[in-house]
Parts: sequence; structure tokens; C-alpha cells
Amino acid sequence: MPNSIKIYTVLSYILLPVAYLFAFFDVLFLLSAITNPAALIFVFAIASLVFYIFLSHKFCQKGILLEQHFSVKSKDWIKVNAIVSLILCTLFLLNGLSILVTSDAKLLQYIEEKAKDTPGIPSDFNMNLLVSVTKKVSAVLLFAGLAGVPHVLLTFRFLKKYSYLFEETL
Repeated sequence: MPNSIKIYTVLSYILLPVAYLFAFFDVLFLLSAITNPAALIFVFAIASLVFYIFLSHKFCQKGILLEQHFSVKSKDWIKVNAIVSLILCTLFLLNGLSILVTSDAKLLQYIEEKAKDTPGIPSDFNMNLLVSVTKKVSAVLLFAGLAGVPHVLLTFRFLKKYSYLFEETL
């Protein structure tokens, strides 16, 4: 098995827990998006990432490794969700990097400024805890971006290389 397929398989398994985590949070976001329809675009982007991870894992396991055929629609689903996932993972990567390289003092200052504009936040709220949580969430997003971007790029390469798996057979 070539190294690129090994890397692709490992990245697929790394991304599966991310997909389950994001799917859980996406359901919660969907419930809150019912009252805020503008948030639906975020819900659909996360859902696209989750679909992409599951579809590409299936393509890796059954298509690349077992040489099973897929419908042409499967290829289209993988491509469309891969494009959205590439954009989202790139944003995760950039966001995670920018927050993690920002000093805690600057991040605290920024959060305190935003808290002044947000109604309903108690005055005794621990902003240092929010900084800590923000850094941890950013680390998870950075991890998802670091695994997701090369995975999507490999997916595009493998979709082209294994395009015969998506041909209609009689």
C-alpha cells in the first residue's frame, strides 16, 4: 500500500471522532438556529463537514482499499462536501492559530471589550475561565484543520485516480 493511502487512512480515522463531536454540537446548534435562521448557514457548513468525513471514510475503506464501486452521485456528494469542508477546515486552522498565538492578556482584553457590548453577562463572570476555554476550543479546531485540509486535498487526488470506481456499470 502506498504511503499516501496509509496517510489518508490514518487521517480518516483521526477525523471520525471529530465528526461525531461536530455532529453532536451541530444538532444543538440546529435547535438554537430555529430561533435564529441566520445561524442555519453555520449549521449546514458543519453538517457538510460531518457528511464529508463519513463519505470519504466510506470511500477510503470500501473504494480505495476494497475496490468496490460507487454511484456517480456518491462522487458528487463527496466533491461538494469536500469543497465546503476545505473552506471550513482552513478557517479552523487560521482561527486556531490566531487565537493560540495571541497572548492571554490580549485575549482577555478583547473578551472584556466584547462582554461590555453583550447584555446579560453577570459582572462577576470569570473572564479568565473564558480565555482558557477559548484556547482549548481553538486547539481542537486547529487539530481538526490540520487533519482536515490534507485529507480533503488527498480526497481530490484519489477521486481523480480512482474515478473508475464511480462509472456506471451495466
